[in-house]
Amino acid sequence: MSEIVQKIKDQKIVPLFYNESFEVSKNIIKALYEAGIRVIEYTNRVIRHWKILLSLKKFLIQNFPDFCWE
Repeated sequence: MSEIVQKIKDQKIVPLFYNESFEVSKNIIKALYEAGIRVIEYTNRVIRHWKILLSLKKFLIQNFPDFCWE
């Protein structure tokens, strides 16, 4: 079983969200992490989504190494 599938089974929920602000998204992820969430779905709502997504990926790798990222 993949690591992501196992973490989803463990946490029993996959939060889905999007915010155009990197800072707001970062704070949402911090709160979810503190609540035990290790897998989220970050949705694509605008063209510049990829810039925010890449910044969030760097943030996650640096701050939350056990967060699943794909």
